[in-house]
Amino acid sequence: MLAVIETSPLGSPVALHPVTVYLASKTKASRSSLLGALRFAFGAVGLQYESVATWQALEYATLSALQAKLLETNKAPTTIKHAFYAIRGVLRVAQKLGYISKDQLESALSVETLRGSSSVLAGRQVEEEEALTLGQVIAEDSTPSGKRDRALLAVLWGAGLRRAELVALDRSSLDIEQARLIVYGKGRKYREVFLGEKAIEALKAWLVIRGDKAGALFGAVSKSGRVSLEHMSAQAVYTILEKRQKQAGIQHFSPHDLRRTYASTLLEKKVDISTVADLLGHESITTTARYDRRSSERKKRASSLLSSPF
Repeated sequence: MLAVIETSPLGSPVALHPVTVYLASKTKASRSSLLGALRFAFGAVGLQYESVATWQALEYATLSALQAKLLETNKAPTTIKHAFYAIRGVLRVAQKLGYISKDQLESALSVETLRGSSSVLAGRQVEEEEALTLGQVIAEDSTPSGKRDRALLAVLWGAGLRRAELVALDRSSLDIEQARLIVYGKGRKYREVFLGEKAIEALKAWLVIRGDKAGALFGAVSKSGRVSLEHMSAQAVYTILEKRQKQAGIQHFSPHDLRRTYASTLLEKKVDISTVADLLGHESITTTARYDRRSSERKKRASSLLSSPF
């Protein structure tokens, strides 16, 4: 996170960096994603998003060229749209702080929003057999790290949380008796999700190690087994999963693939899409539909019916 203090070029005495102010207005769950989007966008053209001068130079022509460059990366349109959402947000803050004029802001914001979307779904569905193999490997690890990782992955699998939402959980977020988690998600909104019996068992085993003190539900564990009550980074979840996948010898999948699998599994079991959207924290069922991997499986089954003469 940036913590830069700059002097405004347009006369205001002291102002925070526009990126810092913009991210401060967002939830913990979305800050990491938005910062990553800015790094991706500016990194593609070799610009420093940390520099106020970069933001002062962003005009219509610059942003049009940036969008064209991002299209060359072959990233999904939604990824590029997300990057421009963040850029536009920072530019609005930059104008309010006096770094750019209203005319420059209007010019920059007039760059058309990227149209179109990819019919190829991002990520993949995690097969139950893979999850069972991973679970067996972690269950064999009786160390504090093993207990934490089992509980952490049980929540990812059984609640479909984003990484940032997972690491933002506090001990007070979990109600063991009600098998319920209160999740602070995007848009500064809270939602409740419920966990299955096995996930609760894993969490109970972890709480024996962690204790009931206030603080992060999932914290770092030292080599000596000491548990931190500070929140981990979202990247730490990715690292933990990657480590356990290598131990299990299974194909790589991301934490977000577990979220996609959660959504697809619920839809496969005939849970209505509005309920699934609520559980995922989606404002629109259109977003939830992009998590549905059933269409890919239907296409695969249909194609398997055809025999080839070649």
